[in-house]
Amino acid sequence: MEAQSFVLLSLAVDVVLIAALLLPWLHERKESHALFWAAGQAALTANTALLFLGVQPVAKATVSALLLTTSISSFLLGTGKFIRQRAITRTTAMMITTLAIMMQVFYALFPALIVDATAFMTGATFLVSGLLIAKFTRAYPVLSALLIIRGVINLLTAFKWMPDNMTLWFFESFTIKTLSMLCLISAVIERIRDRYKYTIDSFGSGLIILDGQARVQMVNERAASLIGKSNTRSARDLHVADVFARPHGASLSAFLERITASQSPVPMTDEITVTAADGRSIPLEVIVSPYYEREERFYLLQLIDISERKEKEGLLYKVAHFDGLTGLLNRHGFLRALSALMQAGAQPGNDYVVILMDLDKYKRVYDSFGHVYAEQLLKQIAADLTTHIPEHAILARFGGDEFAIGITGIPSSQTAALAEDIAAALGRSLAAGFAIQHHQHYLTASIGIAIAPEIQPDVNGLIQNAYLAMYDAKKAGKGQIRNFNPQMLGLPREAILDSALRHAMHTDELYLLYQPIVDVNSGEIRKFEALIRWSSKTLGQVPPDQFIPIAEDSDLILDIGDWVIATACAQFAEWSQRFDIRNCVMSINISAAQLMDSRFAGKLKAILSTHGLQPSQIELELTERVLIDDGDYVRRSLSDLNQLGVRISLDDFGTGYSALSYLTKFQIDTLKIDRSFVMRLTEHDKLEQLVSSIIMMGHKLGMSLVAEGVETAYQASTLSAMGCHFLQGYLISKPIAAQDIPAFVLSHGSDTR
Repeated sequence: MEAQSFVLLSLAVDVVLIAALLLPWLHERKESHALFWAAGQAALTANTALLFLGVQPVAKATVSALLLTTSISSFLLGTGKFIRQRAITRTTAMMITTLAIMMQVFYALFPALIVDATAFMTGATFLVSGLLIAKFTRAYPVLSALLIIRGVINLLTAFKWMPDNMTLWFFESFTIKTLSMLCLISAVIERIRDRYKYTIDSFGSGLIILDGQARVQMVNERAASLIGKSNTRSARDLHVADVFARPHGASLSAFLERITASQSPVPMTDEITVTAADGRSIPLEVIVSPYYEREERFYLLQLIDISERKEKEGLLYKVAHFDGLTGLLNRHGFLRALSALMQAGAQPGNDYVVILMDLDKYKRVYDSFGHVYAEQLLKQIAADLTTHIPEHAILARFGGDEFAIGITGIPSSQTAALAEDIAAALGRSLAAGFAIQHHQHYLTASIGIAIAPEIQPDVNGLIQNAYLAMYDAKKAGKGQIRNFNPQMLGLPREAILDSALRHAMHTDELYLLYQPIVDVNSGEIRKFEALIRWSSKTLGQVPPDQFIPIAEDSDLILDIGDWVIATACAQFAEWSQRFDIRNCVMSINISAAQLMDSRFAGKLKAILSTHGLQPSQIELELTERVLIDDGDYVRRSLSDLNQLGVRISLDDFGTGYSALSYLTKFQIDTLKIDRSFVMRLTEHDKLEQLVSSIIMMGHKLGMSLVAEGVETAYQASTLSAMGCHFLQGYLISKPIAAQDIPAFVLSHGSDTR
């Protein structure tokens, strides 16, 4: 074959290879090294064709120098981009101008050396590119080897060390050139594929693409790990049922069949458990999204590891259903478990039993030894109880010192005897004693028994009846057992409230609302009164006027009072961090029992210090009845509080035990006019004159005056005209929850600077 034929064939192949190299770049526009390599090969091909054209020597030298400069710089720039070495790219850019000038001069002086110089320069370029690729990346050994060989052949040609046989020379150079260009094209395509692979592998979730026959077409590293494969290649072309460990593969295959049958484009979700490469069982959420590509249906599977979510759900379930101290079921968990057992075992002739047990005098242990010690005792009791109940029974701690046992599916003929035997065994177990830190405690319990379906067929009714029986046992004395009977439905409400209130102290049934008090003239918020409320799980919403007297007649009022002060101060401190309330005061009601507690002032000071509050930010409200309970003792307590800097407010002034001597005997900062006067202002003139006299007296004594129960604009304007300082009532706001106070302050537009 003639040399011209070889050249033409080589040029034709070059054109095809250049086009093939440009196609990936045209498609992606991100592989810039492909563009540089294609430009380099195009310039080199044009230069080769130029050598065989009959062009004037000077013109040929000029054009050849430019083409060679373009070819060399493009190949070096492409190599620098390919191996991500900016230094090579910068160096090449600086060399371009110098090289172009040198080649122009050299070709002009020595036109006969154009061919050899071209071979030498291109050979050196290919050799350097091959060595750079071999040094900086080992992912393309064939490409680097072929570039080195191609460079060596060109260098040998330049030094006349190649055979003179034109056919052999063209065959060698043509073969090496073609193979190196094909490797360049392959490297570009692989880089594009790797870029998508890296992108897909960067996802935290696993991704799998299935074809219409549910065979794996693509899988990322995360998915391979989740389905127990050592690498991504091992999962390709497998059916989805074979990819996942059985039986999950079969269930996922059935899941895909449902999607296929529905032909819905909407993603569908399922949950499965898979065995990972390290042997762990991992719960996965599988999201399948069908899509079409070239009218062929594919499925994108997203595998999301939900281990952490399942763990959190488990923790939330445990918190919601189990007692954190003893590990037993809590009240909510007991209700659910007993309901499920009652539904599952609902058969004629079977009964259900609830046994409620309340420890007698447990509070003495708590007060004497502290909560840590008392909790250790509760743990021992809980562990002991589990050994004295039937295997199929459920045991729960309702909070505080209350325990519940639920038994289902008992034949009616055995129910009563079995329940009493269990209750008696529990009593004997408590009487046997528990050793805690060298102390022995012998306990008793009040136990109530309720049986269904004879009286109450539902769970809540059954528990309510057990409570009534337990209250009756507690009323009878220590260590008593009572079975529920319908006559107990008439048990005095006070006894029920007393026991339920003790239970409420340990189950977060008590909460506070806050009622704003505003300046009568400016409308600015100046006080918040903390008001206690009780939402009982068994009795519903219980009004304060029902449970506060019961708490005052028992030992509960001190605990409740301490809780109210601590909660209100903590809330006031939190508001102080969210908005400026330096000129506001938190008003808290206290009882006579608290005021006569010698530790009260010290406890209050500690609470204020804990929350970073000033004593002047707290106002303690007490009633006139408190002042007459024990005048001397009250005077000393109020003196301690005055020295501390706490404000004192006299609530419900004008009712019950009104006596002007109180106002001079005790240091009172604020008078609160009772709502009964405010709400009846319009009834007759004498009442209006009485309120006006109270306000005038307060002014004379230097006291602040607050009108309670303000509900109409007329009442507000009348009180303002009389000189009252502050208003409180539904006209301003009803008592609201703590989380709603910031929004109220903003919407009210009050200046709390």
